[in-house]
Formats: sequence, structure tokens, C-alpha cells
Amino acid sequence: MAHPNAIVSPRARRSVGRIRAVVLVVLAGTLGAGTARAADIHHVDAAGARTLLETEAETIILDVRTPGEFGATHIDRPDTMNIDIDAVDFRERVAQLDPKATYLVHCAAGIPGGRSERAAVVLEELGFAEVHHLDGGINAWKAAGYGIEGTAARAGDR
Repeated sequence: MAHPNAIVSPRARRSVGRIRAVVLVVLAGTLGAGTARAADIHHVDAAGARTLLETEAETIILDVRTPGEFGATHIDRPDTMNIDIDAVDFRERVAQLDPKATYLVHCAAGIPGGRSERAAVVLEELGFAEVHHLDGGINAWKAAGYGIEGTAARAGDR
């Protein structure tokens, strides 16, 4: 990097300016392509998810963790379903769900770019109308003291 007081030719300045412009255009296109659909996903914390489930009783919980994780602990509601995001037929299986229903999608940690956010993006791509993402995942749900079920829950992991 040149010293701030260094003399830079006008030609070099123009070249650097063009390179910056190209980099910005490429970054904008890359970031926009990956987040355009994600902007339609409603992000909620554990308290917001609980409120959603209380006010919209027909909300379907879509747990996208592995079957083993789901069996160990999951949100204690009869409408909770498990479809593993890493299953080869994930997209086909969620395509069979009702796209007009309201979904709360979660995984273990609910981090940006993680399993549940990737799953929520797939639902958006398939035209699902109402998709909510549980930020912090089931870990945040458990930390808030909300109900869980499964083998770990029965063993005292509440």
C-alpha cells in the first residue's frame, strides 16, 4: 500500500478507481444473488417464535436437523415435522408441503448461512408464502425455557 503522502500518477489513480468499481459491481451481484430471497424470510428469536405459535395456531414447525438430533430433542408440538436439510430428497419432500401454510424453520443453532436458513431459502424459492426462521435454533428455544420433547428431554435436558 502506498504511503498517504506518496505521489500517484493520474493514470494509476484511474486504474485503481476502475478496479474498485469492478470489485464493487461483482460483490454487489454476488451478495444480491444470495440474499434476494432471504430478505423475504421473517427472522424471529425464541420469544418471537413462541408468540407466532400462540397467535397463529396452525403454524407448522419444520425442524431440518438430522433424524437423530430430532429424536433427541425437538419442539414439543404435534405439528412439528422433521425433514433433514442434508437429505438428497430434501427439496422434493418440502415441495410436497402446503405452500400456503405458515412455517417456522429451525435447526440446532439457527446461524446465518446455516441449515435452517438454507432450508428457509429453499421454501422461498418454491413459492412458500409465509416462512419464519428461528434465529438461534432449538438451542435458543431451550435456553428460553420453552417446551421440548425427545430422549434428551426425558433424560432431564430441559
